Amino acid sequence: MRNYIQRDERITVPAAPRDLESGEGCQVGDALFGAASGPVESGAEVVLMTEGVFSLAKVTGTAFGLGDVLFWDDTAHNLTADGEDNLAVGVCVEAAGSSAVVAKVKLGAPPAIVAG
Repeated sequence: MRNYIQRDERITVPAAPRDLESGEGCQVGDALFGAASGPVESGAEVVLMTEGVFSLAKVTGTAFGLGDVLFWDDTAHNLTADGEDNLAVGVCVEAAGSSAVVAKVKLGAPPAIVAG
């Protein structure tokens, strides 16, 4: 197939929106999200992992349950249960208590959330 470009579990973005540590969540624009595959400085090319299960920073004070849809707060740079003005990024795969600072999330928003 001549129009095939690449598999989609890794997307190279020409300019990271901010300094990133390896494995840190990163939102690009209004709809692209992934975990940085390595450390990178703002403005440098970054490879984002857009599929898989990752342990990402979460908001404290809110518990997540197995199967909960998780959203990315691009201002605080963490997962949240608040879908208002935040991008749906995946599904919680292990309960995380309100005091937890990370949550395990399967990246890829559920179709019902993406469709609106």
